[in-house]
Amino acid sequence: MRYRTVAARLDGPLWERLIEGVPEEIKRLLVASIQEAAPSNEAIKNAVQNQIAVPGAEVYRGDHLRIA
Repeated sequence: MRYRTVAARLDGPLWERLIEGVPEEIKRLLVASIQEAAPSNEAIKNAVQNQIAVPGAEVYRGDHLRIA
């Protein structure tokens, strides 16, 4: 892998576990390597259904998701 660029897709909870479990120097390198982070509509809908507030997101008419 030394001579390759790696692109990986992780869901938010896995990313948080990964970041919590590495030394600060590695954490900074990982965070700096992020090229894109997109909202997960499914995760947001599940949170809203479980009455967990998601800043910047609202569900309309039961299933339409708007993200600010």
